[in-house]
Amino acid sequence: MIAPIKGPGSNTRGLLAYLYGPGRHDEHRDPHIVAGFAMLAMPDPGRDESATLSQLARYLDEPVRLRNSEPGKKLTDHVWHCPVRAAPEDRYLSDAEWGEIAERIVRAAGIAPKDDDLACRWIAVRHADDHIHILATTVREDGRRPKLHNSGQRVGAECREIEKDYGLRQLGTGDRTAERCPTQAEMHKAKRLGWEQTSREWLQDRIRAAIPHASNAEELLAYLQADGVEVKIRRFPSGDLQGYSVARPGDLKANGQPNYIPGGKIAPDLSLPKLQALLAASTPEEHPTARRNKPATRWQHATHVLDTFTTDHDTTGDSGDARAQAHITALGELIEATAQTAPQDLRAELRAAAKTFARAQRSQIRADHEALRPAASRPRPCERWQRQGRQHPRRLRRSPRLGRDPLPALAHRQGPCPAGRSRPPNRPAPPGRLRPGRR
Repeated sequence: MIAPIKGPGSNTRGLLAYLYGPGRHDEHRDPHIVAGFAMLAMPDPGRDESATLSQLARYLDEPVRLRNSEPGKKLTDHVWHCPVRAAPEDRYLSDAEWGEIAERIVRAAGIAPKDDDLACRWIAVRHADDHIHILATTVREDGRRPKLHNSGQRVGAECREIEKDYGLRQLGTGDRTAERCPTQAEMHKAKRLGWEQTSREWLQDRIRAAIPHASNAEELLAYLQADGVEVKIRRFPSGDLQGYSVARPGDLKANGQPNYIPGGKIAPDLSLPKLQALLAASTPEEHPTARRNKPATRWQHATHVLDTFTTDHDTTGDSGDARAQAHITALGELIEATAQTAPQDLRAELRAAAKTFARAQRSQIRADHEALRPAASRPRPCERWQRQGRQHPRRLRRSPRLGRDPLPALAHRQGPCPAGRSRPPNRPAPPGRLRPGRR
């Protein structure tokens, strides 16, 4: 059972016209109210010939009109809409059962808490065998607004309990890692323009295909631009990357401008911080060994991880899970890269496998991509500071001679001068010259 909460609206009468109308494809049959906040006085156009949609809309909007009659800003987002749909293989549910389900949904969402006589006004309309629509006006009888923060998560958890209680198909609990499904507007637009994929799906495939060819975020964005994707980059005043948005050629808004979509809105793992963390493990290694000049693209990194993969590493605890997730991510990149260079007759199957694996590898566990690099090529923090002739702040913090605060010691310790500059002897380094992030 699914219960997606739609965006707030302002036209109660318009939504009622859809619920009691024939539908877009004449699929609505016998629309009527199965539950509501006050069933005895409720005008139901589906059961009472003298009742009208306007009467029902005025009845539901009464608290909204009272609040808008007072001085202050008028409410324009008071319509709450939540369709509740059962799975196609679920058993038939009666009106009484749908009414009980609707009451549990509005109670979990915060529309009508239990034993609250001043809750919002709501109704549940049924016009098909497998689903109902819950409509509510989000102004309580006392004029206050209900608390709807995180209502979607609470409604989802209640649906899982309803499935158990009514013997329906049980769905898994979402972990908030899935990409957004295409909206009806996106699907209609793709169909109108003759595209097989929506813009969001097309952009996701292009970004994932570019990851194996880049070693940092700048190269990734340049690769996307060369591939024909329109890229809009945001930068900090320092010139560092702040974020990015991409648009599909030909996908325009009503004003004729490209329809840019942020990477995090395309898929959770395609935001700039997560891409930077993913590509950071591909930086060239500086350890003086034979590996220092080895190519450092995501392709090389993925193949190296697969070649050196062992199953005897510790997978207990957070560090083991993060390392295992990094291995899974590297394998997904290798499948994606292989699909791009495979023979033409195998490319479609490999692309389908890459897309399926990308869906399966989603997890709330943050992958430790840096852990997959050879340990010898990653100097420990203390060793890195010793190479620069400095002492690590953690060592200073633990030193009983210097006390708990390392800043005075760092400020009065003679440190290395920047290249091309000199400092008189026995003159302490000013605190302002400390490198950012080292305090």
